[in-house]
Amino acid sequence: MYDRICSDLRSPDPLFVQLLDLCPDLEMFPPLGDLPYSRYLLVSKNQQSIARAKQMGIGSASPNPELKADILIKSSSDLRPHLSFINAPVEGCDLFIFDMGNVVVKNIHMLGKISRRLGLDREEFKADYHKYDFALMDGTLPIEAYWEHVRTKFGVKVEGNPFAKDFSPRFNDEVVDLIKRLRSEGKRVVCGSNTFARTGTSWRGWEPWHYLTRPTLPMRWASLSLQDSFLSISCPRRMQRQTGHTS
Repeated sequence: MYDRICSDLRSPDPLFVQLLDLCPDLEMFPPLGDLPYSRYLLVSKNQQSIARAKQMGIGSASPNPELKADILIKSSSDLRPHLSFINAPVEGCDLFIFDMGNVVVKNIHMLGKISRRLGLDREEFKADYHKYDFALMDGTLPIEAYWEHVRTKFGVKVEGNPFAKDFSPRFNDEVVDLIKRLRSEGKRVVCGSNTFARTGTSWRGWEPWHYLTRPTLPMRWASLSLQDSFLSISCPRRMQRQTGHTS
């Protein structure tokens, strides 16, 4: 989620006009506001601006897929789910399901830390990992078997479970405040993470989230009425693969 939008677009670009309607406080890029850069989202059609934003820690969105921005958009309305100041309609919702990684907590990425500690090329290790990530999350590939694969393929010594050792999440305070408010209003709030008990890769041993949510409901096995539920997820691709739903 982002708190402010910045852009290098100018009038009469139609997208610039849309951005002004969506966010009257639109800032020019690079932003000069008082927020951390990580709270900004750049909307641009310029490759150099998007590359600079990445260096600054600013998120990016673009209608041009060739620019490989963080968010691909067709119009400014596609930005709404990513903006903290846009309130999505939740009237009539009794059940609120929050993904854990990159929603309730942040700082969840481990592959860079692991590759450095094992002395491996980050991109090579990451590419190999993504061949097995869904099997790890589904629990069909045991953790021990995966690390044995790493030992064999890369010829390195792996002790214990690096996923657990290098996992150091932090609460996303904005989302935590929202969860507390929902619970104070009597709403049912659950965690819909797909990486908890079945795999042990991430959440096992990290328990502070228990006081915020009901017990975890792995999305693949949960039976839910989506008509009266509100879902906040970090990766629609996983959602579609595990439940058949995209929203």
